Amino acid sequence: MRRTAESWRKSRRLPRWHSSRWQKRYAAVELFRGTMVRHSIVAYRNESPPAAETVSFAGDAWLGYVPIRMPDTICIQDRQPAGAAAVLINQNHTYTDLFMPIDSTEKLLFDAIDGNCCIGDLIESTLSSSRQKIQLEIARAFFERLWWYDQVVFDTSR
Repeated sequence: MRRTAESWRKSRRLPRWHSSRWQKRYAAVELFRGTMVRHSIVAYRNESPPAAETVSFAGDAWLGYVPIRMPDTICIQDRQPAGAAAVLINQNHTYTDLFMPIDSTEKLLFDAIDGNCCIGDLIESTLSSSRQKIQLEIARAFFERLWWYDQVVFDTSR
């Protein structure tokens, strides 16, 4: 008896990559565009606590992260798109469409990154405290974007 494609699919379990976690991993791999000839890796020791290995902006732990600029990131302030104070470009990226426009508030935060101060201290010393809840959300979104655009790495061990 010959099986139809539909009956075959129903008899099989969904593959592991069908889960949301795996879909996110495959989406990240798509960013390499099939032309990756070199890459970076973040390695952890076996005895590291699992929480120290995860960069997350969901809770409040991100306020303790110490951002470190990527050495090949440049900040361009000439001929910006409307509403942008600058554009960040990681010169290691092969594709020219991988740039990150930032506004004046975000530029203040970016300029304050020194590789020693945690994000919470940067916010406190850079942004006004009058609209603290809004400022925290702006900073959270900004530092998460910096991380996704490969403009910074974070020291989460402190």
